[in-house]
Amino acid sequence: MPVISRNIMVAVVYALIGWASIALSASFQYAVPLWIPAGFATAALIAWGYQALPGLLAGMLALNIGHLAAASQDASAAMVAFGVVGITVGSATSAVIGMTLARQVIDRDKSLAQIRSALMFIILIGPVAALASGIAGPLSLVATGAAKAHDLPVSMLTWWAGDALGIMLAAPIFLALMGGQSQEWISRRRTIIVPMLVITFIITGINVAVVHTERERAQERFTSDAHRVTDAVRVNYAKYQSLLRAAERFYAASGEPSESSFATFAREPVAATHGVRAMAYAPFVDHAQRPAFERAQHDRMPRGILERSASGSLVPAATRDHYTPITYIEPIGENAGAVGFDLMSNPLRAHALHASIDSGT
Repeated sequence: MPVISRNIMVAVVYALIGWASIALSASFQYAVPLWIPAGFATAALIAWGYQALPGLLAGMLALNIGHLAAASQDASAAMVAFGVVGITVGSATSAVIGMTLARQVIDRDKSLAQIRSALMFIILIGPVAALASGIAGPLSLVATGAAKAHDLPVSMLTWWAGDALGIMLAAPIFLALMGGQSQEWISRRRTIIVPMLVITFIITGINVAVVHTERERAQERFTSDAHRVTDAVRVNYAKYQSLLRAAERFYAASGEPSESSFATFAREPVAATHGVRAMAYAPFVDHAQRPAFERAQHDRMPRGILERSASGSLVPAATRDHYTPITYIEPIGENAGAVGFDLMSNPLRAHALHASIDSGT
């Protein structure tokens, strides 16, 4: 096969195997427990040497750009690019280390016919070669924000184990398929491919079952949490409604409240209702009534009706048609500074107040 065609094939196969491996291990995000592309990359370099490296790099870049961009949506383009390069360099380095070790250990027995060669491939090449990607990959994810720093040790271990298993189990299969039509490889394909495929399928099946179980548990936890939050919101909403109805009955019975009568009414329900920090009485004041209102409440609000300036300080309220100044508030202690503040000065509150007035509620 021409070198260019072979590199295109290598790039496409690597990317497709990578996407399939990620899809089967979605709950593990980027560090998956069985990374088959690591075995394919190592086998490609053992079989075809550095001529296959451009294709591997292209496949790695395509896979990492697509997946890391989706996993790091909040990161800048520069940080995503840094992560893609870091992961790609780590994966390529692992494949080169695997090829180098293979040439030293099994160069005379590439068909893995001898037990020693097969054992060396499993015990030495996979675990050692995977160290590079197991370190570079998680560090790159942390740098881009796709992973948390406190998860780094677990991510490194998972990444290293996934790549090591991928090399140990998948590389012999791909080597057998890449060995061409030599009699040596033809005689070895059945004895290598069948056992390795069985082991790979078993591990993949276990992985899929674990992912499915994790997703079900996550869904159950989410549903349980959602019900708990919904129940809490419903209970609190009922309490707030009850408090508002009590206030409505109080105003209907007493008319314009005094400071002491309002404090007597509000003190107990405010203390007993979780989430309610204070209750205030803020009458509706027309602009024409403002001078008389400010004179009547001068002892309580000597600066008159107030609003917040752009700097956040309290200043005399600007002229407008209506005001709703906080006149009484309970508890008064830490909330004393709110007395005189015009709720109408806040656009959102003003809209809600006008809507309530217009609807009669």
